[in-house]
Amino acid sequence: MDQSGKEVVRVNFKQGEPEIVPEEKLQVQAKRYWFNDTLQLNQGEVFVSPLDLTLEANDPLWHTRF
Repeated sequence: MDQSGKEVVRVNFKQGEPEIVPEEKLQVQAKRYWFNDTLQLNQGEVFVSPLDLTLEANDPLWHTRF
């Protein structure tokens, strides 16, 4: 993720296999709470978010953000 909140790379897992997301399908996450909370951290601090359930094309995806 870059400083503006745009994903730089994303790997989804489908049926246990990793799948690299094409650049044109990467998303801007700047409005997500965990992105803004992370920007407030001091150097050396780490933000650990809870698990989030996201719907991508009506398929639920579990994300761990750290």
